[in-house]
Amino acid sequence: MINGRRRRKIAGSLATSVFLIVGGSWHAHGVPQAGSSQKPTSPASKGTPKTEPLFVSDDKSFSIWMPGTPKRENIDTPSVFGPVVFVIYQLRQSNSAYAIGYTDFPADKVAHTSPDKLLSLSSEGAHKRYGKGVIKDVKISYHGLQGREIVCRIDGPQKAQIDMRVFLVKNRVYTMNVVHLQAEEMKGEISHFMESFKVLK
Repeated sequence: MINGRRRRKIAGSLATSVFLIVGGSWHAHGVPQAGSSQKPTSPASKGTPKTEPLFVSDDKSFSIWMPGTPKRENIDTPSVFGPVVFVIYQLRQSNSAYAIGYTDFPADKVAHTSPDKLLSLSSEGAHKRYGKGVIKDVKISYHGLQGREIVCRIDGPQKAQIDMRVFLVKNRVYTMNVVHLQAEEMKGEISHFMESFKVLK
């Protein structure tokens, strides 16, 4: 049996690796085949928190619900546009890890790149890392924002699932995910996290 401390370590390590793959090193790769268009759906509300203490980023650019206060980390990473900084806010729990991060690309270079291409870049790292473990990869629209939704399942001693959404706002790409141990009771909480995201400026 895996104790709570070990579970936190697993969840935290997975969350960090997801961002390095999907939010960082994926920038240096090519463009995968785009998935089908689909609007995000909300799972059952079971487990949805009754209160909404929203977390607001340091630069006041976005808010989102998290089940606690995340820690910030800045990660230097390469991209097709040159070196960039990936800002990640991460919260680890006993059987899950919540995270949201963003990368600001050079505005002049992004202006000559289609939104679809920028967003499709986000899925190649996941496909390359998890292969058949990617069980969902679709285009989505959320409050006027173009994005992608990706779900990956990880087999091993401790089976886990990664629920991700990626959105483009001007020259900034937001990436959010929840790494969890496929707990049924977390569906409402995960949906609440994803649906609470709001761009403030």
